[in-house]
Amino acid sequence: DAMALFYRKLPDGHVPATYAAYMFAFISNSRQGTAEGMEALTHYVHRHKCLGDILDTCERINCRIGDRFLMDLCTNYLSAVQTSPCQFSIADLFYSAAKSGIRLEAYRVGDLCDHFSKVYDESSTEPLAKMLYAVAHFDISAVEDFPTKDLLASFLACSAKRRASANEIASVLCAMDAMALACKYHDAEDLVVGFAEQVDDCNLQNILPALRAIRGVDPKLAFHVAERSFNAFDRRLRLASAKEVTEMLCLMAEVGYRPKKHQAEKFLDKLLANPDLMASSDLVNMMRALGKMGTDVNGTTIDRVVYCFGSKLEEAETQELAAFLHALSQLRYTPRGSTLELLAQIDKVLVSLQQEPVE
Repeated sequence: DAMALFYRKLPDGHVPATYAAYMFAFISNSRQGTAEGMEALTHYVHRHKCLGDILDTCERINCRIGDRFLMDLCTNYLSAVQTSPCQFSIADLFYSAAKSGIRLEAYRVGDLCDHFSKVYDESSTEPLAKMLYAVAHFDISAVEDFPTKDLLASFLACSAKRRASANEIASVLCAMDAMALACKYHDAEDLVVGFAEQVDDCNLQNILPALRAIRGVDPKLAFHVAERSFNAFDRRLRLASAKEVTEMLCLMAEVGYRPKKHQAEKFLDKLLANPDLMASSDLVNMMRALGKMGTDVNGTTIDRVVYCFGSKLEEAETQELAAFLHALSQLRYTPRGSTLELLAQIDKVLVSLQQEPVE
């Protein structure tokens, strides 16, 4: 029995993160967990301060731990941390709760934040990055006196000595963006360079938020990391959702990056493989992005986009129809045959909607 074997391995030491992630997901979704099993899992994550790593691994390998299971685990973890708090366990707990969207009791959060602010040091970037991410996502009333700026300064100082990982930098960049934390330009530049050089090791789900945060710091910096980030995203495209793919194309257009033709085609193929998952607004945003980027795309691929949009005419709003036709006109694209007829139909629907009286 895989579950029994996993439980037997826990007391022996730290098991590989991928194995732990799969088993945590399996146990939570099988609904065969017991109180004794939950106690063993809580003891394991508390001992190794690794729940955040397990959740990050779940993101990377695209498996999911159930919400109720995570809620129970974090609640038990919170009690365990309160008995013997240290900077690593507090940061791991809060990061895990923030990642999972779990709200912990405010007074307990406040007490642990107060303890963390007294004991943290610059020996490791990991707890500092996790804590910054957590504070940015927690109810601010529980952490209003938390020394966030000092924590950021400590992270930057520690990162200058031993470079933080791409995922840690992504967490800090997102926290800076969410809390409007400022730092010296050369420090921000160092963070962005560190992220770009290690982006291949970054979780797919962290790339987009980090890029948005970098753009908020300085659009020029976002342009300089765009190519490496886009390529890293491209290599893991099969794991990305349609929403993430569309957002990546739109973000590249906003920062002025022009991907290679074959990459743009690959992204469009990914989106058009499951047209039912795309809303009409997604298609409009995608076409706008293609127009801004100026990337040549095969006419047959654009034909498929038009057909996909044509199947959603009933749900499309008037401004979406107009925006789609305008975005299409910005491309070097000549419609032919049945596609031309479909565009005429879209235009006809738009005209009829524009002529409807406003009540």
